[in-house]
Amino acid sequence: MDKTELIQFRIDAFTPDTLPMSRLAEYLAQLADLLGSHEHVHFTSVKKGSAIPQAKVDYPAIPKVQARLQLAHSVDAPDDIRRPFEAINRLLKADNAKATLKAGNVVYVKFLGREIPDERPYRLREAGSLDGTVIRIGGTDRTIPVWLQSLDEQTIYKGIETTPETARALVGHYLGKPVRVHGQGVWERSSEGGWSLVSFHIAHFEELDDTPVDELLAKLALHPGNGWATLEDPLKEHQTIRGRD
Repeated sequence: MDKTELIQFRIDAFTPDTLPMSRLAEYLAQLADLLGSHEHVHFTSVKKGSAIPQAKVDYPAIPKVQARLQLAHSVDAPDDIRRPFEAINRLLKADNAKATLKAGNVVYVKFLGREIPDERPYRLREAGSLDGTVIRIGGTDRTIPVWLQSLDEQTIYKGIETTPETARALVGHYLGKPVRVHGQGVWERSSEGGWSLVSFHIAHFEELDDTPVDELLAKLALHPGNGWATLEDPLKEHQTIRGRD
């Protein structure tokens, strides 16, 4: 049976002349994940009027796609539906737009976009530790500010402070071997789900051994009976134990 369903994604803030191609690509990527059945869903065009990207769904996939869309608003929606649904709403909110996903007169999904209230960042206070190199330290207040650069050199932690006594001990590690600082921190969760450090008070610290992991594992393998010598890939096993792929 040669039957397809045409699904229209209507964005109210754009026309085909004002919707940037790069932004269209972002919407289409998330829309494809929301609809699922990738091999049976095909982008056709952007309809005139408001910006209305259109997708054609092949007959065998119509029931599956409809079932997914009916779950989009559900709090019990699986992650592979919830994630693209939320991502589309974030794009729309950033574009000050709303959208609908419909086939004919049937509206499957309403995206509130700009009408979604701003989410207040969630903050968590708990004990923790940070690893890094001391790249700045000093001040005259009762608490001394400290900056740490992460071991991969990709992040600089700036919201750190400690007592003058601990600061004096840390001075000897300025731009030296990495340290692990322990204390009480405040972390903030963004609306996208990422965590960032807000503040951290150092209670105590220790110097880290900067010997490469593979070298340490090689030394361990020299001692019989601990199991490391029998492993085919000790480094991979170490990463598995640490919870890294």
